[in-house]
Parts: sequence; C-alpha cells; structure tokens
Amino acid sequence: MGGGKAGRVGTVTFEYVAKDRNGREVSGSLQAASESDAAAQVRELGLYPLRLRAARRPSHAQSSESVFARVFPPVSLRQRVQFWAQLQAVLNSGMPMSEGLGTIAATGRGSLARIAAEASRRTAAGEPLSSVLAEYPSSIPATEIALIRAGEHAGTLPKAVEALASMNEAELATRRDFMFQLAYPAFVLLAIAFIPLLPIAVLQGPEAAARVVRDRYLPAVVVVAAVFIGARLLLALVPPIKLGWDHIKLKTPGIGGIVNKMSAARAADVLAAAYRSGIDLGLALELAADSCGNASMGRRPNINPAFLKTLAEKLKLRQAGPHGLPQGVTPEEIFHYAYAIFHSPTYRSRYAEFLKIDFPRVPMTASPELFRKLCILGEELVALHLLESPKVSEHSISFPEPGDNMVEKGYPRFVFYEEEKTGYVYINKTQYFKGIPKEVWEFHVGGYQVCEKWLKDRRGRQLSFDDLMHYQKVVVALKETIRLMGEIDRAIPGWPME
Repeated sequence: MGGGKAGRVGTVTFEYVAKDRNGREVSGSLQAASESDAAAQVRELGLYPLRLRAARRPSHAQSSESVFARVFPPVSLRQRVQFWAQLQAVLNSGMPMSEGLGTIAATGRGSLARIAAEASRRTAAGEPLSSVLAEYPSSIPATEIALIRAGEHAGTLPKAVEALASMNEAELATRRDFMFQLAYPAFVLLAIAFIPLLPIAVLQGPEAAARVVRDRYLPAVVVVAAVFIGARLLLALVPPIKLGWDHIKLKTPGIGGIVNKMSAARAADVLAAAYRSGIDLGLALELAADSCGNASMGRRPNINPAFLKTLAEKLKLRQAGPHGLPQGVTPEEIFHYAYAIFHSPTYRSRYAEFLKIDFPRVPMTASPELFRKLCILGEELVALHLLESPKVSEHSISFPEPGDNMVEKGYPRFVFYEEEKTGYVYINKTQYFKGIPKEVWEFHVGGYQVCEKWLKDRRGRQLSFDDLMHYQKVVVALKETIRLMGEIDRAIPGWPME
C-alpha cells in the first residue's frame, strides 16, 4: 500500500506498519504534515497504526528547512489577513476562484504568492482549495483549512472565507493591543539597560561607549538571541515543554491576565467563524479549543496522569505525547481500549461482584499488539453504538406488511420459526419485523431486554418511517455487538491480563 507523491511542500513522507481489521499486518507510506496527521490518515484507510516514522529525506537541508518553517512560519498573520480579504473580494465579485487566486498570486509576493499560484492552477483543474492549502501546514493553520473544507462541503465557501477574514482581523487587533500594553514595560527595561551608557558617552566619548556596547552588550544580545531561538525550537518540537511554558504564562502576574484574554478571544473568534461556516457545534468547539494558542487552556484529555504513567510503563513507551500521553497513543485509543475491555463477557462475569459495588477498573496489558487489537474492536463497538457504522445500514431485516404501524397493547411479541432459522417481532396482529435473531431479541443491557423495551416504551404510538429504520439499525448494532464481544474474549489470552 502507498499514497501520495513525495516532496510536497509542507508535508513529510511517513512509512507505517499497521494491522487491518482481520489482524493482518500491512505496510506502506503516505504524505502528512505531522505524525498525528499520518496516524489519522492510516486510520481513515481502515487500518490501525503500529509503527510510524518519517522517511529519510534526500538531504539535511530539506529537514532543517521543515523544522525552521515550523518554528518561524513563512507567512505572517498580517499576510493571511490580506490574503483572506482579497479572496473574499474575489468571491463576492463573482470571479472564478482560480482566476482570482491567480490575480492574488500576481500582485503578491513571498510564500503566500507561491501558494496562491499553486492553488490557482489546481483549483482550475477541479481540486478543492482545502486540499491545496493542507499541503502548507507551516503557512496556513489547520483551523483555517478546516473552516475552508467545511465551507466547501456545505456549499458556503464565501461565508467561510468572510468568517476567516473577520477572525484574522480580530486576532491582529488583539495582538496590537497586547503589544501596546507591553510597550511601556519594554521601554523601561531598555532605559534601565542603556542609561549607564550616557555618562560614559559624555565623559569618555562615543568611542568608549561603543567599546562598552561591543564588549558587554553585544555578547549579551547574542546569548539572548540564541536562548530565544533555542526556546522557540523546544516549544515547537517538544509538546510537554510548551504545555509547561503556557501554564507559566497564565500564572505570571500582569502578563497572565493579558494572555488569558488573548487566548479566550482567539477561541471565541474561531468558534464564531466555525459556526457561521456551518460546522457542527461539537467540531466547532474542538477547533476553538485547539486554536486558542495556549496548550494549558486548550483541549486536554480527561485522563488521570497516574493512569497514563502506568500505561506507558506497561507498554514500554515514552510519555512523549501531549499532556503526558504515551508516544503514538491518542486519548480516543485509550477510550476504545477501555470500551472493548468493558464489553468482554469474561471480564463482566469474572468481576461481577466488584462491578456491583464500585466503578469498573481498567486492567492494562503489557502487549502493544493486544492493546492495538482491543483498540480496533473498541472503535468498532463505539461506531455501532452511535449508529455511525456503515454496517447498521447493511442488513436483511425487513418490515414487510403494510398497516397503521401501531404498537398495540400486549405487544411486542417474538416468534421464532425453526424452518427459517430466524424470528419475527410482532408489533400488532399483522405487522412485524422479520429477520431478528433469537440471541439479539434476548440480549440485555443494564438489566433491560433492549429490543423488547424499545417497542414497549412506544405502546399506543404509531411508528414513523424513521422509527422503523432506527429499530432495524439497533437490531444490527446488537447483532454486531454480540459478535465483537466474542472477538474481544478470543483476543485476550487469559485473565488476569498480562
């Protein structure tokens, strides 16, 4: 398996080893902006990543350029404000977007002009603008790309661009306000640093003052510049350090309040822009949290740090991920792992007495392969229980008889026909759901027989078309749940887990 052409600007070629849903190991390569982006793409292929690593680049210069771009983005906020405002004017004028991007490229300069030229060429060929921009993660933030993609999908691209223009203008104004508030303290510091030079310049002459600057001030400036660049590198490349620094900024008297207001304003602007672009509220909140600019205020996994430490030790992984996550493990994967464990029939029976008196405990495995396998099965279960799995729409269950669709008193009733090896669930004397397995009808969750209770709760009501479709999906979800619960038990070699 493989994907993408190598060498796209702003992306890296990642080589992966993964497992498919049948447990077979596969490998390949793809283009991504980061390791987490690469892992997400692997999962979109229906695979579960085991190992990811950046492919070796042809030269050291290319690798250094990529790191430099992450630390010092080639496109400034002011340039993005101008770009989105120009694109908004293009779309409002009715000009084809590819032509408008070409005009922006011709009148602009630098990295953004090159991006606009590339976008003009490829959008003219029918490629979405978001796909082009996604190849320049150091120049265009992921939040802005997500807003453009949402606008394309919803058919509201002009609104999305307008929202981006307004959002960036508000961000620029907030930064100006921040710099204005810092101007006086900066002036005082500079005065304190350079006032001692005045007596030397007056009494000993300008040459003496220049020697002092050369011998004392210049080395200090070099050291400060080196520390600044090193700090930027660490903050960009080591997430735990950035998290700690962002926390310090929030707690620093005087500056903390300003940082808090800036981060909150940025998050509010992104949330408003996302909402105006037609993005689902849940996703809009995630984008707002991710784009607030302060990791200490942004989206964080609600997982006990002690648990993360134990998990990392068990799996023999470094806690190199954001918020102390084991390297290569996401919060969603931990949730899917726990979800699979809790659906193990052996786990439920073995610890039944404990589960009656306390919250469930998550046993941890030392096997990375078992961890990944249970993550895959847990992810399938979650999709089924949210009725988001494509399997819930692929079934042979039917509701064949016409009628008033009324769930009458004394119903539902389940009748199993041996000759057909399947069951019928009657909602009245003449109407029924056909193709219900007996084990599905008898399946209990939380002490309730799901298929029976759902219909019992609707006695005396007429089922709508959506109700009929929903019930059939629930039946399929329960059938697949029973199958996956068996797979989970077979995947776990023994208890207690090792």
